[in-house]
Amino acid sequence: MFDVNYVFKYNSLSEHDINNLRNSKLFLRTATKFNDVFDSTPYYSEEIFLKMLKNHVDEFGMNIPGMRNFTDLSYQDQFEKFKLYFRNNYDSTLKDSGLITCFSKASNNNIMWVRYAKEYEGAIFVYDKDKLKKSAIDNLMDLKRKGLFNIPDNVLSRGVCLEAVKYTEFRADISSELEETLKFVSKHGYINDLSDPKYKEVHMDDQEFNGVTNKMFFYKTKEWEYEKEVRLVIHNYFPEKAIPHTDEGKSLLLTIKPEAVILGFKTPQTIVKKVINICKEQNISMYGSGPYYFDRKCVIKVEPLKNQFINEMLK
Repeated sequence: MFDVNYVFKYNSLSEHDINNLRNSKLFLRTATKFNDVFDSTPYYSEEIFLKMLKNHVDEFGMNIPGMRNFTDLSYQDQFEKFKLYFRNNYDSTLKDSGLITCFSKASNNNIMWVRYAKEYEGAIFVYDKDKLKKSAIDNLMDLKRKGLFNIPDNVLSRGVCLEAVKYTEFRADISSELEETLKFVSKHGYINDLSDPKYKEVHMDDQEFNGVTNKMFFYKTKEWEYEKEVRLVIHNYFPEKAIPHTDEGKSLLLTIKPEAVILGFKTPQTIVKKVINICKEQNISMYGSGPYYFDRKCVIKVEPLKNQFINEMLK
């Protein structure tokens, strides 16, 4: 029914989801808000961490919010507090470096319906992968035209990635990539403007860039394998992401209409009516989903909504 060029976003049909459907919006956010504590936190060695810590202390000292509260501690204990603060802050920075929205390869995943679509009271929004990627790139180019950031077009375009998640026993290791970054920072300092000529020294070709992006955002542990996840990731170029303890720069809305909506078999009629009206107005295909009991296997069937059902729901 749907070929491999489509991906499926399970949702609970909350008021937020319905408004996004009505307004053709797709919400992305950073992994700090995700339910997996290891999402977008690749591994790096303690040796690399201590090098980064030394580099930071040499340049900025050990100033952290609330440090005066630790003055009764020994210097060693103060340093241990600072190490923990620095590690947590750096890991949060990694999580905030990508804006993400998640899909599944499967439109008939029973566990996904239960966990993410309110036990069949929600729906699946179906998206075309090519249109998703184009929408993301167009959105970034529009924000650049509005003066939000000064980043070369080719850097913006390749910062949009749509790929399947890899499920592994171990977290991806970015120690070598961080070591290269440390060498660059030691030589040039931090670069905030990617149009800076010095950036060319660490400019990666597309294959290298995709490799780092994969390690950052597309690895999850095997316990999540049932999701069969595909995710859209946009590198977070928003300057506000550097403001701690805020949500500034940590979410983004894309403009894109789903190709279809698949309703769960337990979706309340009041919600079904809202969704059908939106789909009719916007020419979005409508399907229904539910268990098929005339098979020895556990089958979730997806079928187009019949006109008789649609008319009954609109009464």
